Amino acid sequence: MTNSPIPVLIVSNMTKQGSDSTIKPAFLGAIDLIEIPSGSISLSIKVIEQQLLQIVLIASRAKVNSYKPVKPLSHKKTLHKKAVERETTIVTMGTSTGGPGALQEVFTQLPADLDAPLVIVQHMPKGFTKSLAERLNKSCLLQVKEAEHGEELKNGTAYITPGGYHIQVMSDVRGHLYFNLDESAPLQGHRPALDRLLVSLAVLEKVQTISVVMTGMGADGRRGLQELKRKHPQTYSIVESEESCIVFGMPYAIIEAELADEVIPLSGIGSSIIKALRSKRGKKNG
Repeated sequence: MTNSPIPVLIVSNMTKQGSDSTIKPAFLGAIDLIEIPSGSISLSIKVIEQQLLQIVLIASRAKVNSYKPVKPLSHKKTLHKKAVERETTIVTMGTSTGGPGALQEVFTQLPADLDAPLVIVQHMPKGFTKSLAERLNKSCLLQVKEAEHGEELKNGTAYITPGGYHIQVMSDVRGHLYFNLDESAPLQGHRPALDRLLVSLAVLEKVQTISVVMTGMGADGRRGLQELKRKHPQTYSIVESEESCIVFGMPYAIIEAELADEVIPLSGIGSSIIKALRSKRGKKNG
């Protein structure tokens, strides 16, 4: 993958105990993970036949860059972080095919004391996102963890939505923001779905959002962002450009709907998030 990169798909029926070894290839350049239902491979692979064929066709056209290893941090400070309240800014990130590598690159661009929580929807099967969060946590200054039901949001923390669950941001009677996780029906075949997260933020009156959409197939995020911008026109939308996308599906859907405020390569997304946060903080203080 360093010298002759090609699209690689991981097809696995690994259990949760083997999830870390299954996630590892995603950080070595593999572009997607497909889970086979447990049981005999010869029987259960028929269940995902159409999904697998579709992903293979998309993967054959995917743009794969040379693998660049990221060294894990030798030590990492744990900062004390307060729960955020209604009048705050939340950064959302949505990604699918090629997402783990894209998330890793963006996270390494962000400081530990980032003045916002990040809520990430990565299309991934149930049981693998905890290992994804743990690996990302070892490669950046941010605190990265799998989101938990009822957990309060904190600045400088990136929350990975658990596979198999939708995530919503809610406000309690004190004005603190917390997560609601549920297993309701998939949206456009996705659970978690970025649309569900963005629609939940549209309901919160005083919360501002910086929406980031990166590499992935499909159009998850378009409907949610339309609703979010309708309720909160000040929502800022950052989209990964085609030149760095492994699959230019989700970003293209946002651009086509004229919802993108900024279209930039992956290498500039971290600095763009920081700049957008400073701008929103300046307007609030002003």
